[in-house]
Amino acid sequence: MMKLTRAAILSVGDELLGGRTINTNAAYMAQRLTDAGFLVVATDTVGDDEFAIADSLKSLAGRADTVVVTGGLGPTPDDVTREALAGAAGKLLVPDRALRAQVMEKAGGKAPRRNARMARVPDGAVILPNPVGMAAGLRVEMGGTPVYALPGVPLELEAIFEQSVLPDMKATFAGTKPMPSRVLRVFGLREAEVAEKLGELLDRARDPVVGVTVRDGIITITITGASAEQRAAEIRKKLDRHVFGEGDQTLAGVVLDAMKERGLTLALAESITGGMLASLVVDQPGASEVLKGSIVAYVPEAKHELLDVPKTVLSKAGTVSEETALRMARAARKKLSADVGIATTGVAGPDLDERGTPTGRGFVAVVGPKGEKVEKVSCRGDRNAVRRRFAWIALDLLRHRLLG
Repeated sequence: MMKLTRAAILSVGDELLGGRTINTNAAYMAQRLTDAGFLVVATDTVGDDEFAIADSLKSLAGRADTVVVTGGLGPTPDDVTREALAGAAGKLLVPDRALRAQVMEKAGGKAPRRNARMARVPDGAVILPNPVGMAAGLRVEMGGTPVYALPGVPLELEAIFEQSVLPDMKATFAGTKPMPSRVLRVFGLREAEVAEKLGELLDRARDPVVGVTVRDGIITITITGASAEQRAAEIRKKLDRHVFGEGDQTLAGVVLDAMKERGLTLALAESITGGMLASLVVDQPGASEVLKGSIVAYVPEAKHELLDVPKTVLSKAGTVSEETALRMARAARKKLSADVGIATTGVAGPDLDERGTPTGRGFVAVVGPKGEKVEKVSCRGDRNAVRRRFAWIALDLLRHRLLG
């Protein structure tokens, strides 16, 4: 297996440690570095403490070929990354006249004195222009390891990274090439079931390397290595129709594309999902070519008045029942003049319904040219996790119906 250039990421900010801000910068950096062929060997997060930042920089520089640090380059007293970087690199902080002029210009010539801090840089640092903000990025050598310091504002970080950092990294590490990789997206199996079906294909000592991650029931399988294409084909064969897509494809996007190809339209009747299913569909480009509309009928009265579910069905079978789900799907299809109708009904929790139905229990129905299908659902999680699961199960049920 070829040796990859190692990269490390350091995120700076008390707000990250306190959980007030989600660290999207680290995820962005890790993905972009991986896509460029770097192996991310470590990530670290520290608060706005000069000595903690310096200690982490030294540690990461000893483990990686290059380091990216984000945050702490602003004008306020708690922005101490430049001081920490200078200390870790054994360099003095010196004023940069050209950078000071840029800061003044961006501030309209009326920059407060504290903004002058942003023009002080470790001696010998390369300035990385910020096209969308005031705080410039920096490139500093630490014992032969290039360290890139970027502002923590995502828009600014991404602009500097794409325009300056990534090109510089590629030039510095000219031999770095992205490893062949494939990403498969799976739904309808538990992680343990995937592991059982794939068996030795998940052996981390083999080439290519296969990784499995799970988020809200969607399983992502990443295959990295020279024979990624062949391994992806083997995995597809073992998991069969549970593989719904590749790369960044979503379940909703795959279903929408399949319906476009067949010239079909869609109508939704949502109870437990409360509009979430429609939102997943509308998130996809070209949704208007397929989706006619969604009727959110949350309470029994709305199911009767908007979707013509008889009161006798609601009282005898219950709002969470196979018959109610079917009648909802039929009504949505008819009222919105669509080819396919989908309905969701169930209990999101944490309270039980009037019949004592537990959280996560319910039904999903699909009605269309190929007939009718109802699936009983049982899942766990908080309210939103249950609702997402119902929405994805509805989409997956339709996907399987389209496949025949």
